[in-house]
Amino acid sequence: MLVGGVAALMLFPPRATPAETDDEDESARRERLATERNTAASVAFQTALDACRGLSPRLTRIAEAAEAKAAALRDGQDAGLTAAPHHVSADWRPPWELRRDSPRLPVIAWQLLDRAFDQLTAALDDPNANLHTRASAFEQLAKAAREVAKQLENDDGQRELSSELARCAFCGKRARDVRKIITGPTSAICDECVDLCVEVLDEEHGD
Repeated sequence: MLVGGVAALMLFPPRATPAETDDEDESARRERLATERNTAASVAFQTALDACRGLSPRLTRIAEAAEAKAAALRDGQDAGLTAAPHHVSADWRPPWELRRDSPRLPVIAWQLLDRAFDQLTAALDDPNANLHTRASAFEQLAKAAREVAKQLENDDGQRELSSELARCAFCGKRARDVRKIITGPTSAICDECVDLCVEVLDEEHGD
């Protein structure tokens, strides 16, 4: 049986699932319940795999949701609705993976997404912003999210990386906080942590 693109091993040969009746014998009932349980487990397994597909697919889903929100806002404006007062909580932050202070892969497109989040919260907080203005902010967020997703999906050699955006994967310091930061395909390390690694290796293995 193929569930969502992942082959799920069926414990039983394909056959019509009998309807539950009062005269269903014990063997048939057990077979039906076991088949239903196996099918549900296959779906749950595929769902779990999908949740681990990585940041790029999740960014694409964010983009799709933002585009749908923008379309709904534009429809509302065209239907004569007005923007309701809204206030973004001062302590609201994007999910950890999307924050400026997270150890994310330093592709240049992150700057677009950072600005898009800032513009969206500003548009939502603006009491004079109409629905079209808010829709535009959601569309910009969608565009930026798709660009980051595209960059993350690129091969290592085709990614547009920025050492200025990089954070050390060990201590979390930014490039501006250290003398040198070395970026690799998926992470970065600062000169201070390199020195510390050298000291640890010298202590363990000697000069």
